[in-house]
Amino acid sequence: MPMVNVWAPKGALSAEQQASLSDKLTHALLLIEGRMNKEIHNPAALSIAWVLFHEVEPSGWAIGGRLDDTYTPEGGRFLTVVTVPGGALDHEGAKAAVVETVHTAFRETLGLPAKAKGTHWAPWVIIQEVPEGSWGAGGVIRHLKEIGAYAMAGVPAL
Repeated sequence: MPMVNVWAPKGALSAEQQASLSDKLTHALLLIEGRMNKEIHNPAALSIAWVLFHEVEPSGWAIGGRLDDTYTPEGGRFLTVVTVPGGALDHEGAKAAVVETVHTAFRETLGLPAKAKGTHWAPWVIIQEVPEGSWGAGGVIRHLKEIGAYAMAGVPAL
C-alpha cells in the first residue's frame, strides 16, 4: 500500500507525465511490496496505492542555498517520498528496488537516457516506514497483516 508524494517545480511535469509516473510507480511499487503480480489486475491493491503531486514555486525551492539551477542535478528538482507500512519492504532488496524504480520511472517519463545506477542524483527518494499500529483508515488502526489481506483479496471495499 504505497503512498507516494512527488514534489516538483511548478510546471515541470505535464498532466501526461504525471499520469505516466502515477501508473509506473503504482504498479512497480505494488509488485515490489508483493501485493500484485504482472498477470493479475488487482482493484483492491490499486485502491490503496496513491500518488500525490505537489508543485512548488521556483522561489520556494533552494538547492545548495540557491534558488537558481546552479546546483540542480541532471533530471531536475524532484523529491519522491514513498510511504509504506512498517515491514512491507523487509524482504531482500526491496528498498533498493523502490529507489531504482523511482529513478527509472522519472528518466523514462522525462525522456532522459538510461544511465548507470548511482551516476545521477535526481530524483531524490526517501522511504518512510510507518510503524505498526500507526496507520489508520476507515476510523480504525489498520495493521500490516490486515492491509496485506485486504490488498490480496482483489476486491476493494465499497
